[in-house]
Amino acid sequence: MWNGGHNPQLENIADIQEIKAYLRDITFGRKFLGCDLDEVETCLTEVSRRYDKIIASLLSRQGPDLQARLEQQAQEIAALKEKNLWFEQANAALWVENAQLSQENMAMCAALAQGGYYC
Repeated sequence: MWNGGHNPQLENIADIQEIKAYLRDITFGRKFLGCDLDEVETCLTEVSRRYDKIIASLLSRQGPDLQARLEQQAQEIAALKEKNLWFEQANAALWVENAQLSQENMAMCAALAQGGYYC
């Protein structure tokens, strides 16, 4: 699968065939109530390493257009993170102001209640 669809070109990549064979032939040692988690972790690390190698290879074939898009997306993400930080700071300031106004409101209601008025 590639971008949500079947892609026979990817399945013909030798490294992907090696990963399929590796996974098909994998067995894990048994331990009490399950398998050896260290062996499972080693397996997943190896599969991840192999896929990272394939992805790096595919990305290097895509050329400068892909690199430019990735850099643009990285800049957009950085800008969004800055905006998010600003919104979080503004939100925190509004919470503080809201708490102060609530205290002032309660004080006014208490003063009115002493005079026989209700809020």
